[in-house]
Amino acid sequence: SVQTVQTVEVLDPLPTPVIQCVNLDLDQVTFAWDAIHGATGYDVVVISGPTGTQAGTSYTVTGLNEGDEVTIEVTALGGPP
Repeated sequence: SVQTVQTVEVLDPLPTPVIQCVNLDLDQVTFAWDAIHGATGYDVVVISGPTGTQAGTSYTVTGLNEGDEVTIEVTALGGPP
């Protein structure tokens, strides 16, 4: 067979966002994270609790009752490493 040479650039995967609770009210919670360089968006998965609304680098859950817990996981989306 014919020998060929091709250059391949390997990039590091995008870092995991660090989530913080920035707004705790009686009936809602807002999670926020810093923008990740190179991210084209963010995937929010609700691990437990009610769903909410994502806006950029934040996720807000409203309509909470006393004792409700919300656990989320956020993944930065972007080009393949």
